[in-house]
Amino acid sequence: MKSAEAGFSRHSLEAYRTDLTGLFGFFADSGKNPLSVIEADLRDFLHELHERGLKESVSARKISVIRQFYQFLYLEGGRNDNPAKNLQAPKITRNLPHPPSENEINALVRAAEKMPEPYNFRAVALIELAYCTGGRAGELTALPLKSVMSGADHLFLFGKGGKDRVVPLSVSAQKAVAEYLRHRNFFTGGKENPYLFASARTGKHLTRIRFFQIVKELAFSAGIDAEKISPHHFRHAFASELVAGGADLRAVQTLLGHKNIETTEIYTRVKDKTLQETVENFHPMFSTK
Repeated sequence: MKSAEAGFSRHSLEAYRTDLTGLFGFFADSGKNPLSVIEADLRDFLHELHERGLKESVSARKISVIRQFYQFLYLEGGRNDNPAKNLQAPKITRNLPHPPSENEINALVRAAEKMPEPYNFRAVALIELAYCTGGRAGELTALPLKSVMSGADHLFLFGKGGKDRVVPLSVSAQKAVAEYLRHRNFFTGGKENPYLFASARTGKHLTRIRFFQIVKELAFSAGIDAEKISPHHFRHAFASELVAGGADLRAVQTLLGHKNIETTEIYTRVKDKTLQETVENFHPMFSTK
């Protein structure tokens, strides 16, 4: 159902499978059938999660999966009740994103330009697209070749839940993609490949992990703390700069492909934090310098 109806990505499906496998394994050890357990049994499982010291975000995800699973059984007639309906997920403290600065992104682009050809063209195109579209790493690496039309000033992104969206392309991103396309045959191995960022080794596309590694390598070359830079940080930079510039929050939500506006609102807190730091650093009544 999550695949066919909800359009979940392969990574989301694997996460759900892992969580349910853990649940089933817990009850298998105690000799109970996970399809017929009661609320008290599920609370025993949650207690076990707590004892393992899992992060709040991980526990919340697992509880969400459990609730959805038993709700699915209930709606499909597999049970007469939903034993998980009263389970409460822990409140998650959202950490503010730490987007890279414009200077840091420029430094990464310069480091990418210094890579051996034709890897430099691919790296620059990846960074430019990530920064100007706010696309997720998985969305960008799996872009179909047809999503980038010749001379187009926009890009089609295929997001979570099968939701597509169109985002504008900056002039620099258009040039970077055009330059990469002139060298793309190297990455296809001369074979047909439907993906923009093709991989001759697999016959598919560049992986999210490899994109992650490329960004880390560039950060090291640029003298930037690699622990603070990943493909997702470009998404933070994209959103933070839009919000700081006064962009409508609903428009930012659409561009990011967020399902809920609450997810997008965190970037208003980044803006508020930046304004507060500006006042504290430069206003004579606050500055301690």
